[in-house]
Amino acid sequence: MKKIRFWLAMFAGKMSLILLKLLKRTASYTPGLLALKIYPDFLGALQMPKTVICVTGTNGKTTTSNLLADVLRDCGYTVTNNSAGSNVQAGVATALLENSYFSGKHKNELAVLEVDERSSIKVYSYINPDFLICNNIMRDSLKRNAHTDFIVHVINKSLSKNAHVIINADD
Repeated sequence: MKKIRFWLAMFAGKMSLILLKLLKRTASYTPGLLALKIYPDFLGALQMPKTVICVTGTNGKTTTSNLLADVLRDCGYTVTNNSAGSNVQAGVATALLENSYFSGKHKNELAVLEVDERSSIKVYSYINPDFLICNNIMRDSLKRNAHTDFIVHVINKSLSKNAHVIINADD
């Protein structure tokens, strides 16, 4: 049953990607959301690229991840990247879905994924990054990021012990 749900999620996600692109839409969130609605463990069923690099923090995630992805592409690597900045679970799922075959096998050798610091618990429970770049952790909104220690706890709680963490020296 899980296999059928995975294939349905993959098919629905791929079809919505095609449809949204035909409509000249960004297609950075909805395909992943649809796949996750059909199969909540969708991220865990996908094969990850050989190396996964995640970028998190309060500010600079999109710029850092896009610059890194561009540099890696210029060096000849094939890279998956959620370049539009859709950095919550559905956006990450869309980026991986778009660069996967129907079997769930990944097309590229690297992934550079921007991950919202508050969404990290939903993403890292399925994706174990090899490297985590943490730009900064700050209070940007009291309603969203109540306290920096809370955000650090959320990231630490969900992150694999095998991840190499690269922290901004100012933080």
